[in-house]
Amino acid sequence: PLAKDVVLSMISLDYDDTQYLSEELGKLYRRTGLSAALLLGFILLFYRSARYLVVLLGSVLVNLSLVLLAVWALGLSIHLYTLAGLSVSFGLLLDNAIVMVDHLHKRGSSKVFLALLAASLTTVAALLLVFFLPEEDRLNLTEFVQVVALAIGISLAVAAWFTPALYRLVAFRKPHDWPSAHQPHPRPFPVNGEGSSVPPIMNGEG
Repeated sequence: PLAKDVVLSMISLDYDDTQYLSEELGKLYRRTGLSAALLLGFILLFYRSARYLVVLLGSVLVNLSLVLLAVWALGLSIHLYTLAGLSVSFGLLLDNAIVMVDHLHKRGSSKVFLALLAASLTTVAALLLVFFLPEEDRLNLTEFVQVVALAIGISLAVAAWFTPALYRLVAFRKPHDWPSAHQPHPRPFPVNGEGSSVPPIMNGEG
């Protein structure tokens, strides 16, 4: 027992990362919650549709849950760089969800997916520059890139399959009832007797 007490007295903890990580996680939760609340508030103010808000919120929650599950399944450690990756990822997955829901709301189709894919690939390509950094920086930022890449891939999958299905469920609209993307827009002026769609004053009348 005396030898054990001597060994324990010689062990000292110089630096404890757990307290720092707990503080950073708390900051991340507060910032994420505040950002989401402000954004969802503006969306509700401009669109004035609770169903639109439900679809968007559901897509964001599914995205976040799948990203956290993937981080846990891959065994990625939680440190400053992975926390930064989660912060950046939240904005990216929220952007993809907003674009898809807005296109479904206005056009009734998910054909915007190719545009989302192209934009996401440019982000991934920019992240690949990390692997050209010096070894020390590259090792530190590798998990940051992994987290962001995971979030982008998951957000694309959710935008392609889950978000349209949830929109159909919440909006109570069948696909054949949606407005067609090729449907002609209404003319800005009524067609006059000569078959022209210009206003009368431009056609020499009045």
